Amino acid sequence: ADNTAAGGGPDCFTDTGKSLTSEDYNLIESTSDCTITGATSNNITGQDPKLGALADNGGPTKTHALLTGSPALDKGNPATPASGGHACPSTDQRGMTRPSGSACDMGAYEFTVVPPSADLEVTKTDSPDPVTAGGNLTYVVTVTNKGPDMALSVEVEDNLPSGTTFVSANASQGSCGESSGTVMCNLQDLTGGATATATIVVTVDSGATGNLTNSASAASNITADPVSGNNSASVTTVVNPLKADLSVNKTGSPDPVTAGTDLTYTITVTNKSSTTATNVKIDDALPTGTTLVSMSASPGTCSESSGVVTCSFGDLAGGAVATATIVVK
Repeated sequence: ADNTAAGGGPDCFTDTGKSLTSEDYNLIESTSDCTITGATSNNITGQDPKLGALADNGGPTKTHALLTGSPALDKGNPATPASGGHACPSTDQRGMTRPSGSACDMGAYEFTVVPPSADLEVTKTDSPDPVTAGGNLTYVVTVTNKGPDMALSVEVEDNLPSGTTFVSANASQGSCGESSGTVMCNLQDLTGGATATATIVVTVDSGATGNLTNSASAASNITADPVSGNNSASVTTVVNPLKADLSVNKTGSPDPVTAGTDLTYTITVTNKSSTTATNVKIDDALPTGTTLVSMSASPGTCSESSGVVTCSFGDLAGGAVATATIVVK
């Protein structure tokens, strides 16, 4: 069918009184210029074969590829290929194994269905980096379908690093959920060239130090991925330890003070952060013209050397207050 250099009929030609002998399972679009004899019960005539242009489709010679919907598909001899008689060969003209469907295709070309595939590429970012212990850290996982086909039901999996607590997860399309430290996001379908993101927020433990490393991966359980090496990405975040915020307040009483009488200084230290401040102490250089009378700390102890009072409070938990009382004359 359409087997001339220019395309189109006639598909066969015989001289007057001559005929072509058929061995069955042929597709002949037009028989108007020839006489067909022999086995013809399984021939297909009068139908467009739906052939591609003559092209290099693999193999030693050019072929006309059968297109989707061709009546020649699965209509060849149903006998086991290469089993003898008029059974089709075990491979087509290109060397492709036959059959690819329920039976051999008619002709020299075996139609092969190529399963869809999509190359999913994953990248990941973190912010802020470095992050302060006790603060929030945001991960953005970006999935790009590099084609060639649509990726169906794409899922992102992110196992949150130890030392963090899940806050939230959102997807640019689809939905996310978290269970036992694992975030799963269904990004639905991604067409070739499309991108979708998953945004995950965690809180870094207040006592965390060093680095946090987190990985995420993406996959479709339906569409094959021809490149597996770019299906996951990792990011490492530097964690700065949480620092205590100490505020100091000092008062003097009485004010004004009469020369030769006692003057009391009260120094209050407050830990305004949620982190314990360790080994807290203050130094107070007594003013010229005064003499130390007494000193005390709550909690802790005080000492004096060369006119400098040092009060050690020990550790102050978040929100705790310590007081030093110094009396001079």
